[in-house]
Amino acid sequence: MKHFEKCCLGLIGAFLLCVFVVIGGCQREESADRKTIRFTTWGSPASNKLYREVVDEFERRNPKIRVDLMMLPWSHYHRKILTMSAAGSKLDVMRLANSYFPHFVDKRALVPLDEYINRDRAEIAMNDFYPEALMGCEAGGHIYGLPVDIAGWAIYYNRVMFETAGLPYPDDSWTWETFLDVARRLTQDLDGDGIIDQYGAYVKVKMGVIELLAGQSGAMILDQENSKCLFNSPEGRTVIQLLYDLIVRYRVVPPPEARADQNVFAAQRVAMVLLMRGEVTRFRQSLVFDWDVASVPKWPGKTSRALFVGGFNPWVISSNTRLPRESWRFLKFFTGKEAIEKMTKTGRIVPARRSVADSSAFLDTGPPDNNVVFLDLIRSSTKVFVPRFGRYKRLEKVFVDNFQFLVEGEVSVEECVARMARDADRLIEEVQEEREEGVS
Repeated sequence: MKHFEKCCLGLIGAFLLCVFVVIGGCQREESADRKTIRFTTWGSPASNKLYREVVDEFERRNPKIRVDLMMLPWSHYHRKILTMSAAGSKLDVMRLANSYFPHFVDKRALVPLDEYINRDRAEIAMNDFYPEALMGCEAGGHIYGLPVDIAGWAIYYNRVMFETAGLPYPDDSWTWETFLDVARRLTQDLDGDGIIDQYGAYVKVKMGVIELLAGQSGAMILDQENSKCLFNSPEGRTVIQLLYDLIVRYRVVPPPEARADQNVFAAQRVAMVLLMRGEVTRFRQSLVFDWDVASVPKWPGKTSRALFVGGFNPWVISSNTRLPRESWRFLKFFTGKEAIEKMTKTGRIVPARRSVADSSAFLDTGPPDNNVVFLDLIRSSTKVFVPRFGRYKRLEKVFVDNFQFLVEGEVSVEECVARMARDADRLIEEVQEEREEGVS
């Protein structure tokens, strides 16, 4: 009996082994026939879910290509990608911030896409992209990426706070003088204890905001060759004066210890906040009050003008890829009209394609109701295009650090702007020396 049981167990074991070998063989055969590319980006859980949906649809239509979605934290994203690239790690399609794009080009870490684009030009419909979005994808006469979205700024405002104060909602007639006046009225001590409970506005001092205001005022950050800082001018000083007035002179912006960017808006501690489009998805889910968006205020006495610096975040193919055709196929799908329309409906982006921006997928989804204001910069008849400076984050630090000296009372507005220009010129010289020495 024991011998019989042993024989049975042996037969069963042999049978299962054969089954596993057959299954394993089938899996190896299927894997050999199916190519896997890696799609690397940063983002929130919401964007991860959205990207996964786009990837799933691509895989359904392209059963021989599998897309491995790798989400990395923003704080270390580009450093990690550069390290992986230098080490020859698997990288295929990936997202880059426009501020880091020139650095990757300098490192020859990207595949030029000209040949693919020329071959599939009719399918891609390159003319459907806003030129401002494509700016962030070009370098040295070559195209290294394709865009999905483009920068869009607006004033987000709490309708309830305006109604309670008896003030009309912001509209496209507003100048920054109007904005400051209304912000002062909305800054209030609600319980009479001598402490401000509600602030009129929140405007974060960062490079994107300075560029936006510079475009309106007529100031320039750098010249067209990125060889000299031009910000030390009357127009540049008016930009810094406005930010100083909002934060220090009139105190309509909460102090540093009370700030948390868009969180002060969600907590109903400020009535207005200057932000880009990316917050819409989260605001739709989390805000418990009635809100909308309005156009960024105009510069007093100035013709409408937009300063575009380097376009927006490009989606690129790593020079490490061993599957350039499959990577291109996915990149083409991900930046195509159908995928961009799907992403647009979530409220997360200002679409880089004109056909989607002009459609109900963008204009008629809400809140907010007034989506069209995010297109103001793009539709401005007067635009100035400036190439992205290769060490953008270091340039931003020059401006932000010097502004902090102003806030702390160590320098005047005039001295602050002069220091910004001086330190920016030193940075330009340093970067030029690094390039000449072959170090980056």
